Amino acid sequence: MPLLAIRDRFCDAGGPVAQNYPLIAQAGFDGVMIEHRDPLHPPKQDAIYRTSQKAALAKANGLRIFCAHASYMLGSELMDNGEKADAPFHYMMDCLRDLSENEVPVMVAHAGSEALTPKGMDRFARLAAEGQRLGVRIALENLRDRGEVMQVIALLQAVRSPYLGLCFDAGHNNANADLPPLDLPAIADQRLFMVHLHDNDGKSDQHMMPYDGTIDWAVTMRSVAKANRAVPILLELVERGHAELSPPDFLALAYARAKKLAALHEEAVCA
Repeated sequence: MPLLAIRDRFCDAGGPVAQNYPLIAQAGFDGVMIEHRDPLHPPKQDAIYRTSQKAALAKANGLRIFCAHASYMLGSELMDNGEKADAPFHYMMDCLRDLSENEVPVMVAHAGSEALTPKGMDRFARLAAEGQRLGVRIALENLRDRGEVMQVIALLQAVRSPYLGLCFDAGHNNANADLPPLDLPAIADQRLFMVHLHDNDGKSDQHMMPYDGTIDWAVTMRSVAKANRAVPILLELVERGHAELSPPDFLALAYARAKKLAALHEEAVCA
C-alpha cells in the first residue's frame, strides 16, 4: 500500500503550522508536503518556516517530508536571456542544497509559460544535474493554463534527466471546463515523481477533498499507478470545504479519503 501524506498547512485558516504536525501524525498520515521559503524573505505570519525547523517537527512526530514546493512562478524567469534569471536560478540551486541537507527527496517547481530558450533549458539542465549530485529530484507541476502544461511537457522532452520529472496535480488537470484532462502521468514517460491530489467542480482550482468534486478518481489513480507504483498519495488541501469539522475531524476525513485513493492505486498496481 502506498504511503499517505498531506500538505502541512492543510487549512489556510489555521494557526501556526507547528500545531499541525502532531494532529497529522495522530490522524495516521506517514508524512507531509512543505512550502520552501527563501530565508531572506520569511513569512510574517509564522515563525516556523525554515526547512530545518520543519524537518525537526516531522522527525519529532514520526513523519517524513516527501516534498517541498519551491517559491512560486520562478520558472518563467529562468527562460530570460538576461540577468532577470540570475536570482531565481541561484535561489533554486540553494533550495536543492537546503532540501538535500534536510533529507527532503523532491523539490516541486513551476515551469511557467514563457517560450523555451536555449539559456533557459540549460539552466533547467544544470538544476537537474545539481539535483542528481545532491540526491534531490525536481518535479515540475502542471498548472491550470494549458500553455503552462505544454511548457512542462516540452521541458521534460528537452531535458532528458532522470532527476527532472513531473509533479502531477490532479486538481489543476481537471479545473478547466473548456479542455479535457490530459493523461499527464503517461506523458511523463516514467518520470512521475510526485502527485498533488485534490478535487474541484471542473471550473476552478478549489483544492477540495477528493470525492467532493467531479474528478474520476478510478481513472486518475489507474494512470498514476501505471507511471509510478510507489508514489506517495499526497493531498494538497488548501481550503477547508468542511467548515463544521474541527481540525482533527477534518484530518480524519482526509485520511479516509486518502486511503480510498491508495486502495485504487494498489488495485491498479496489482491488476
